[in-house]
Amino acid sequence: MKKLFLFFFLGLLGCDSNFNNYFNDYSNPKDYLFVASKIKQFPTENFFSGKIYSLQFFKDSEKYLSFLVPNENKLIVYNYDDETLFHIQEFQIEGPYGVGELGFLSSHYNISKDSLLIYNFQNGVLFLLNDSSSLLNSFRVSNYIDPEVMPAPFPNSIRPIQYINQTVYLSSGLTNRLADFSGFPSVVKIDLLSKKVNFFGEFSNLYSKAYWGNTFKYDPAIAILDERIYINMIIRNHTSMGKPKQ
Repeated sequence: MKKLFLFFFLGLLGCDSNFNNYFNDYSNPKDYLFVASKIKQFPTENFFSGKIYSLQFFKDSEKYLSFLVPNENKLIVYNYDDETLFHIQEFQIEGPYGVGELGFLSSHYNISKDSLLIYNFQNGVLFLLNDSSSLLNSFRVSNYIDPEVMPAPFPNSIRPIQYINQTVYLSSGLTNRLADFSGFPSVVKIDLLSKKVNFFGEFSNLYSKAYWGNTFKYDPAIAILDERIYINMIIRNHTSMGKPKQ
């Protein structure tokens, strides 16, 4: 039997500043030492594709671990403490509940064990579904038909989907490189109640001054902690932090 091995690390993150609705820079980051604390083993049976692009630990009535098998349009959910299989969820490709072919690069976020988000990178749509894979809502984020429509988010395990207060945040991405990044957003915000899609967090002007190589350097890493959003520009040596506007 194949098993999925996960290595967990302990780390500390500290900040003593209070920002409200704007961003500031941290030019003197601290060094942190990560120490391996535990190894978890989960049975994978025949559904493990060898690569995981979307992995999430979440809490509901219990602790759960989920990962997406996008090439099979499936979500695998484990009971975290027992290390046992809890649920396998399949998604339709077409029809009223269809989310399209997810391919290898799509991502997910479990709001709870009963509802989740799927972002299909191939068609630029965010889907809200229940645990029976019934489609509750969908949100157009990117339009690949129009090359002038930017950005094109690419969430994955390195820069996962962020969710708080019925709002989704995605790291901004590119469909093609720009000569001038002035005004180009680093974060996409989707309000699940109003269905409005907004952008914020301007890229550093360093991105306009040179070609920086592989496309991953143009995908900022974002995280939410204590209702503040942190944006890490890959080619900068500091992080921006702010409290998102409601």
